[in-house]
Amino acid sequence: MFNRRVRWHALCSFALQSHVDAPGYRMNAQQSLLTLTESAALICPHCQAINSADAVFCTTPACGKALGEFRYLLEELAQRQTLLERIADVVANWVGHTHFITVHLAWFAGWAAINLGHVPPIDVFDPYPFGLLGMLLGMEAAVLTSLLLISGKQRRAFEAKQAELHYEASVKSYRLLRALNAELARSVPRAPHDHGGAE
Repeated sequence: MFNRRVRWHALCSFALQSHVDAPGYRMNAQQSLLTLTESAALICPHCQAINSADAVFCTTPACGKALGEFRYLLEELAQRQTLLERIADVVANWVGHTHFITVHLAWFAGWAAINLGHVPPIDVFDPYPFGLLGMLLGMEAAVLTSLLLISGKQRRAFEAKQAELHYEASVKSYRLLRALNAELARSVPRAPHDHGGAE
């Protein structure tokens, strides 16, 4: 991938240098660059969509797969998730949304209106102080707490793995730069000292 992009940039530079200065060849330069850009497009391995050469993620909204040369942590963790962990993530995202409060307020208002006799077509099934509602809320709280804890555990695992990858990348980059610096120091000859001019 890296070599392909280097060749692409080199070809772009060659096309510009060959055509932009010559009279009457600007259209050819633009066509050459357009052809090179199309040939360097990235094809998503998941949905086969065509993306620009500098794309990092697939531009298809339903896909969004990472197109880089490195592994993407979120995709790897998503592949390892169990069904319960996926449900926990969905529930955690929904609980953190304003729709969660709106739905519950509508539920409480309708429950109270029915069981206080303000909706005559519907018989009272949970008279005040709404013991059935309290039992349902208690069960909901227990389930939500468990799912939120599962989702939080996944987030902590993701953060720990991310910190590990960041540290690994930093250490490898430092060692590579140190090795390159040592190699340059050995390969570049030192300039001779001037001892008072040429003989």
